[in-house]
Amino acid sequence: MKILLVEDNRDHRDLIKISLGGYQPTWEVQGVGNGNEALSLLEKSHEFRLVLLDYSLPGEDGLNILQQISDLEAPPPVVMVTGLGNQETAVEVMKAGAYDYVVKGSDYLTRLPLVIQRTLDTHNLKIERQQALDKLRASEERYRTLVDNSPTGVLSIDLDGNIKEVNPKLLEILGSPSAEETKNINMFNFPALIDAGIPAIIRECIKSENPTESTHPYTSKWGKNSHLRLHLTPIQNANGVMSGVQANVVDITKRVDALQELENLNNDLEERVADRTQELNTIVNSMAGREVRMAELKSVIKKLRAQLKDAGMEPISDDPLAEFM
Repeated sequence: MKILLVEDNRDHRDLIKISLGGYQPTWEVQGVGNGNEALSLLEKSHEFRLVLLDYSLPGEDGLNILQQISDLEAPPPVVMVTGLGNQETAVEVMKAGAYDYVVKGSDYLTRLPLVIQRTLDTHNLKIERQQALDKLRASEERYRTLVDNSPTGVLSIDLDGNIKEVNPKLLEILGSPSAEETKNINMFNFPALIDAGIPAIIRECIKSENPTESTHPYTSKWGKNSHLRLHLTPIQNANGVMSGVQANVVDITKRVDALQELENLNNDLEERVADRTQELNTIVNSMAGREVRMAELKSVIKKLRAQLKDAGMEPISDDPLAEFM
């Protein structure tokens, strides 16, 4: 690890190099005698992990150099070394952007490595925190992009039923004029939601901490009638504690209407089939009655023919009903 030492006194530079090398042999200290040299090196290279800067420098004082270092892109942390031990100087140095400072005294060479190590640890933690924040911000931006472009409605609800976030698709589903108008609704108290049974499902999800799905007919605050399918997912905070619910909302009105139309057609078809069946039964029954009457008539004719033969008379036809059959 390279440290840039800005100290106009050569003897002090050598003493500091010896002290730091004895504390940590992997620390490579490069010394310069003025602020301009230091700025030139820092502008050309990002290899220095820390700057030790003397408060009193020839030409331009350490505070001005510190401010210029702070203006660089990704500046390294700076520890100011000063011969002034008053509080006013300390405040001035820290406000200017130094991570820490060391007052030149009898034991400052002993304390200096410890201050440097503490500064490096603090700077590394700051970098790690910033990287984590950048990742979190990028993740939130990706999530927001996904939510904003989702084909389903999305809203986030806290444990008190307050709507925290909504996406454009949800506004379209509800016929809402704006996200602000939608957020004014409380999911537990709004009468139309209560009538649709939606608050009870949300409370069930919060209580069980398990995802749940349900379907509801709903008339929104803005008069839009629809059938909604809700998929509720518990939300947990960074500590794993339940903090709310995310609802994915799908408008299934067209599907419900299509199913209703199909049911109506089926009912109409069943009625028509029943009517036609009754007509056919009437015809069949009518034909069955005609056959019975014809059979009875044939029996009478047969008896008459036998009586005619017994009387010595010949019938005029073998089957006088044949032409009607």
